[in-house]
Amino acid sequence: MPYLYQDSSQPIEKRVADLLSRMSLEEKIGQMSVRNGSAEPPEQAARVNNATQKKEIENSRWGIPILLSRETSHGMNNLHVTSFPACIVMASTWDEDLVYRIGRVIAAEAIAQGIRQGLSPLIDICRDPRYGRMEEGLGEDVLLTGRMGVAFIKGLQGNDLKNGIIATPKHLVGYGASEGGKDNDPISITERDLREVYLPPFEMAIKQADTQSIMICFGAVNGIPCTSDKSLVTDLLDEWGFDGFVIDDCPGLAGLVGHKAAGDIKEAIALGINAGIDRQFFDFCGMVPGQAEGQEKFEKLLLELVREGKVSEERINQACAKVLRAKFRLGLFENPYGDEKNSVAVAKRPEHRLLTREVAVKGMVLLKNNGVLPLTSSPCTQGEGRGGGSSSAFSVQHSAFGNDPHPAPPPEYKGREKSGYTIAVIGPNADVGQLGDYTGTPEHVVTPLEGIRAAVGTQAEIIYEKGCEILPTEQVAGRFSVKFYGNLRVDVAAEYTIELESNDGVRLQLDNKAIIDDWAVGPRRKRSVKLSLSQGNHPIHLTYFRGVRGLVTEGDEDSVNRNVLRLRWSRDVGAVSTMPDDVFSHESQLGIQQEGSGEGLWMEVFLGENFATPLPEQKRVAKDVNFDWGVGSPIIARAAQDVEKDSIARAVAVAKRADVAIVCVGETSARGAQQVCGEHFDRADIGLTGSQAQLVRAIAATGKPMVLVLINGRSLAIPDLIDASTSVLEAWYPGQEGGHAIADILFGKANPSGKLPVSIPRSAGQLPIYYDRRPRMGYYIDEKSEPLFPFGFGLSYTKFEYSELQISPAKGDADTKFVAEVEIVNAGDLPGDEIVQIYIEDAICTFVTPVKRLADFARVSLRAGEKRTVRFEINRKMLERLDQQFQPRVEPGEFKIQIGGSSVHGLTSSLWIEK
Repeated sequence: MPYLYQDSSQPIEKRVADLLSRMSLEEKIGQMSVRNGSAEPPEQAARVNNATQKKEIENSRWGIPILLSRETSHGMNNLHVTSFPACIVMASTWDEDLVYRIGRVIAAEAIAQGIRQGLSPLIDICRDPRYGRMEEGLGEDVLLTGRMGVAFIKGLQGNDLKNGIIATPKHLVGYGASEGGKDNDPISITERDLREVYLPPFEMAIKQADTQSIMICFGAVNGIPCTSDKSLVTDLLDEWGFDGFVIDDCPGLAGLVGHKAAGDIKEAIALGINAGIDRQFFDFCGMVPGQAEGQEKFEKLLLELVREGKVSEERINQACAKVLRAKFRLGLFENPYGDEKNSVAVAKRPEHRLLTREVAVKGMVLLKNNGVLPLTSSPCTQGEGRGGGSSSAFSVQHSAFGNDPHPAPPPEYKGREKSGYTIAVIGPNADVGQLGDYTGTPEHVVTPLEGIRAAVGTQAEIIYEKGCEILPTEQVAGRFSVKFYGNLRVDVAAEYTIELESNDGVRLQLDNKAIIDDWAVGPRRKRSVKLSLSQGNHPIHLTYFRGVRGLVTEGDEDSVNRNVLRLRWSRDVGAVSTMPDDVFSHESQLGIQQEGSGEGLWMEVFLGENFATPLPEQKRVAKDVNFDWGVGSPIIARAAQDVEKDSIARAVAVAKRADVAIVCVGETSARGAQQVCGEHFDRADIGLTGSQAQLVRAIAATGKPMVLVLINGRSLAIPDLIDASTSVLEAWYPGQEGGHAIADILFGKANPSGKLPVSIPRSAGQLPIYYDRRPRMGYYIDEKSEPLFPFGFGLSYTKFEYSELQISPAKGDADTKFVAEVEIVNAGDLPGDEIVQIYIEDAICTFVTPVKRLADFARVSLRAGEKRTVRFEINRKMLERLDQQFQPRVEPGEFKIQIGGSSVHGLTSSLWIEK
């Protein structure tokens, strides 16, 4: 081989040094940008990524491959790939092996498409559900977040990076703790909380999982922007032994200008790179057309900074070396391409789909059950608790799943006598699959309605009614679609310029040919086209949708995105003018017209973005297509209210007909629709949005048993609705097999075993609320201080009893290996899984410590009647707390030990640390 760096038998450090010595400054800087891969379906993505890779290698003097990345929060952010339940569901499983397996699946699908870096997991501690990204996190607890994050990282990276992808835990540090739960607002964290709560998951990611990349938070902690904080970006990571590369979060470097820490983007780049940022991630978003243009601009400015002496070449060498080291570890120089031939087969592996179902089942949390669950398909056995099965029985070999995406009802549903039993399935989330934010798009998503129908088969009648929208009526009214069609009369044959102006999406057909197609959410913009038109009538068809992603509540009329549609034309090169209303006509075949005959265009208005709910009173002839309906159209708002009122009434009628009602409500993080959760979708009120609470109360008022299924990305404060429900299942965002998983739980094919990774508040006024608080001395006069449901809580269809808590030895010094043992028995008549949790409290301490803190946990599967001894070792690390100088110390005295099924339920004992 001509060069040492090309010899894979050589040590990586020698290869890095050899290649680095040959590269120019420009080539080194070229390694310092994150590059996203294609988001297309697997085969197309692999083809595009391979073509990009081939071009980069061929254009590089040294044949250096690129490192392509994608978002991998709960699956790749691509088309036709596996979409797992959201990360909050993963955390609710408390199952590290399961999360490791998720990482391995994501890595396999990514590698097949040529992707070798995943931008996950999010290991920010989140204790405020107003924050829209709670769904992406792993909960409020340090240990649970850290251990689940470590499992995810190990799954992504594998035992050998040549068979994995680089993980990128994010966002160092405090991103989930911004003031008021508002994304990118100031972050105020005490030094103690920073060290005890927010930093440990990242330290675990480095020391226990050897993560090869870290993403830095673009926020400012205690007044210092993380992106420019060298003590964080470089010093702390060096202290932990991190040898991977650091990337900023879009727009981390550019965000320094927003923080007023830099006067312009060039100064911001100098601050960030000098602090230790090794790679920029799309920092010019919104400033340039695309990522490639942003990379070019970044490289140009960074080159200027080096030549001006504001960034040293040594710093560039450090950053470049880290990136090259990662590429050598991945084996990219030897194997840079994805597997186009097998990429589809990898994404369609049946075991991947089955794993999504297993995760969803294990991650759903039963919050309340007054005997109605598990459901059966016969009223005579309703509420008897039969038809069980343990979630621990799930595996990729489980015959009940098979390879059919729509499996037949499992054996326990067959052979029952038909009895006219009726189940009502109601709610805005009943017939839609909610995947969460930063999700891929599977080829098929199983909705709750679909899953329930498949589970019940012919044994019961299923009746469905949506009931209401997720958004409030006035916001639903702001999302609408319009069709115009008829004829455009041309008096003079000539070349015309046709211009179409609108916010959001438009499509224009003339003479049955598409001439403008811009079907995308976005601000007001103009599109124009030149074409020759003959004299006479030309069929015209114009469609428009208004469906802004952001629910903007502040700013002037332009910033809240008015509903604008303008169609203009001209024969001159100069100004394009609005079309006069006398150039349009329509020869109606649709019945009586409301405004004249043959004038204007036929106009149809629909609620929603996809022409789903027509408004009859808006089906009329319009003289032109031009309108500006302002922030909301009163006509559409009125129609939306009428539609929703009728829909709730129909839902009540359906519930009255049924023996039991399953009501599916919550949120959506689907972008471009009625999004109320996800990145930048923070809320001041964490109740149900829109008329959902009204719907739930109306169904409850029928007196029929009501199972409330919550499908959402954050903790919801709805105590009155919980009280009104017979049973409550927290399903979170359950992924592509979510409908089947919900049915598995509801009908007893699986026994619920999920436990809450976050506390569920009674109201937003309690926030922040979390279990490992320090001793409380204050209280509210109008609200309880304790959450509605505590961290670690979750019910089962069986009953677990704890006894015989023993700690040995009872006394010892800080280095003594203590053992805590407890007897647990499944006292019910169904097999099930229990998450056994151990909490430790320093009873008396000279510095203030949490009232308790999770020290360990174990998932235990027990048959009906089975008893087992669960054993935990208690070591120095579990007992340590940071003293006044922030040094780990174990103070002599009593430590209270609690073992049980949640943070507030369990047996207690003590151990003593002697001086």
